[in-house]
Amino acid sequence: MCLPGQPPADPVTAVPVTAADAAAMAQAGLAFLAHADAASMPAAAQADCLRALERIESLHTAARATVLAAFMTGGGCQDDGQGSARAWLRWQTRVTNGAAAGAVGWARRLTAHLAVGDALAAGEISASWAREICGWTARLPADKQADADAILLAAAVGGAELADLAGLAEEIQRRCTGPDTDADGGDGFADRWLRLDLTLHGAGRVEGDLTPQCAAALRAVLEALGKKAGPEDVRSKGQRDHDALEEACRLLLRHAADVLSGPAGLAAFLRTSLLDGAAANISLPLDTGKSSEEIPAHLRRAVILRDRHCAFPGCRQRPAACQVHHIRPRSKGGTTKLTNLLLLCALPSPHRRAPLGLGHHLAPRRHHHRDQPRRPAHPAQPRPPSPRRLTRGGLPVVLRARNAQADSAVGSSRAASSSRAASSSRAAGSSRAAGASRVAGSACLTGSAGLAASVPKSRTSC
Repeated sequence: MCLPGQPPADPVTAVPVTAADAAAMAQAGLAFLAHADAASMPAAAQADCLRALERIESLHTAARATVLAAFMTGGGCQDDGQGSARAWLRWQTRVTNGAAAGAVGWARRLTAHLAVGDALAAGEISASWAREICGWTARLPADKQADADAILLAAAVGGAELADLAGLAEEIQRRCTGPDTDADGGDGFADRWLRLDLTLHGAGRVEGDLTPQCAAALRAVLEALGKKAGPEDVRSKGQRDHDALEEACRLLLRHAADVLSGPAGLAAFLRTSLLDGAAANISLPLDTGKSSEEIPAHLRRAVILRDRHCAFPGCRQRPAACQVHHIRPRSKGGTTKLTNLLLLCALPSPHRRAPLGLGHHLAPRRHHHRDQPRRPAHPAQPRPPSPRRLTRGGLPVVLRARNAQADSAVGSSRAASSSRAASSSRAAGSSRAAGASRVAGSACLTGSAGLAASVPKSRTSC
């Protein structure tokens, strides 16, 4: 028996006795080729080696299918506590789910197509062509599949190309099946399947067989969305096809959301027809998809529930005194959606200027840090000084200055107003007297000897 890394014995005289010996010899031969200096080989030797390896791949596929079919029939996976051959292969041979499913598929495929298995075991056809032939003949009635396999295999061994085999299989199918009968029981698409396997970090690997209609639709999508964006687009054909498929899925989800949501959508219909109580209400969209001059009532309610008051920093104006504005103006492409709407009160600058140019400074329910002072909600404006009020026993007391000069000044003012024939010099004298009386009254209220100083400080508040 040869060990891994050692050259195999003479293939003419070395005959394995057991299956273990055969597996060891195959492993030793492949190990020799894997460690060989392929660069030092001439091109003819390299070509012969590649053709031999492809035949070995066919033999490997046939041998694995034969052993796995017997293993499945004998229930070997249940002996190790596994419920299926696929699970056993993932556990014992440490292959992916897709590889395990492919091995099980070959075992079932070659059990149904014995002639294809014999051709693989003889190395007369590659594994990929064998799979295509099995897929074509599987659409035929069960009593016609063996003959179709023999015809296609004979054409393949005779030198026919894969396209010629596809045309021959189509002609066989046209003659063997009637126009209204299907071999799969009704729909005529028994060969369709698709599998998505998730790998590292959520990446996926797609494998499957598509019907002609599905293949044509997918090709149209890839050709429409997978074109080069320009001379600077350096993506390969496969990368552009991947991006085209992703874009098509995004568009499909977007249109599906439009169909399902909204007052006339499927979700609203199901909610109103199947549910009772408060849950039986329609679902309203939070994005109109375009810019509208009027804000829908349900969007205004949503903005009020989110902002609760004027969203300008520091302003706490109630929603009843506020209006809903676009953060990004409609003139600049702003759409009417919840994330582009803001509740602002109807005060002038800077509130109304915010949606037109300062929208990026505003955010719904903006939070301030404790060490950061709040900005004033409105520009500071001077206020007229309020009259000083003193309280005594909880009741306001209005202090009035009464003296002889004040009384005489008031009397002089009344006399000047009642007597229109008085001279202008007397009116000026009366005005000066009134001003002096005010100064005197202020002196009576303030100062160390004033009336304000006589009131206890504990009862004085501003």
